[in-house]
Amino acid sequence: MQDEAECIAFTNPRGGSGKTTSCLSIAGYLAKKGKRVLVVDFDPQASATSGLGIDSAGGSPLPSVKSCDNATRTTENRGQFKLVSKEVVMHQTQRQTAMGFSDGRFPVGTHMCLIYDDENERRKLIAKYLDAGLREGEKVAYFADTMTPDEVEAWLREMGVEVPKQSNAPAFTITVAEKTYCPDGKFAPEAMLKTLRAYHKAVLDEGYPGGRVSGEMSWALRGIPGSDRLMEYEALVNDVLVTHPITAICQYDAKRFDGALVFDVLKVHPMMVVHGQIVKNPYYVRPQEFLKSRQ
Repeated sequence: MQDEAECIAFTNPRGGSGKTTSCLSIAGYLAKKGKRVLVVDFDPQASATSGLGIDSAGGSPLPSVKSCDNATRTTENRGQFKLVSKEVVMHQTQRQTAMGFSDGRFPVGTHMCLIYDDENERRKLIAKYLDAGLREGEKVAYFADTMTPDEVEAWLREMGVEVPKQSNAPAFTITVAEKTYCPDGKFAPEAMLKTLRAYHKAVLDEGYPGGRVSGEMSWALRGIPGSDRLMEYEALVNDVLVTHPITAICQYDAKRFDGALVFDVLKVHPMMVVHGQIVKNPYYVRPQEFLKSRQ
């Protein structure tokens, strides 16, 4: 019978405290001593994952990673040194989905921001995103602000999206963003998070393989009570999507939102859309840290 495995945890609520460095150093040392080592990376920033030369978005080796000891810091010695991160586990065990506009497939539950200044490019990208969801058989919702739901449907049809008739297909809904985010005339993050959880439940109850949403966030510029809590909501969404995975793109018009808020938008979205591709956001801050910084 094999000896029971020993568990060593590295935890500290503060960033920059040396958790990743300590973990990888000790894990590498134990692997060199012939121990079978499993590194479990539960940090949303996936620093240990990247430090071991693994692409946290896709679980593949990062060819550009340089290390002083490839025997323990890359996948070449995976028999002795193994890594499991939160992001890689989700990638491997959760269903992956196409975004329609970006290369590859991504885990259901990916939270992205689209900060744009070209309306035509926005429409093309979002049309591909929604169309991909329908082609994947997902339950899709769009929260419109700059156009009415009928105008959005007409625009999507012009883009070649086969929009199901609403009377026959709860698979696709287009609603007014302000009414979705502020059903009582005010914005309450807790209420909208509850709405997301309910949407995820509907996805499961109705037998869809996944769900995706996208919202135009310009409603928050009208001074609606509670709209100043939008970034708090966006930060908390990241925690909700771990347990209730819904793919989401939040749209922010760079011409209408000021620079300070746009920078906050970057802080609360793990992934961002840049030149039509989805990339890991280097400005992302974990929800707890972000919310603490605003107190």
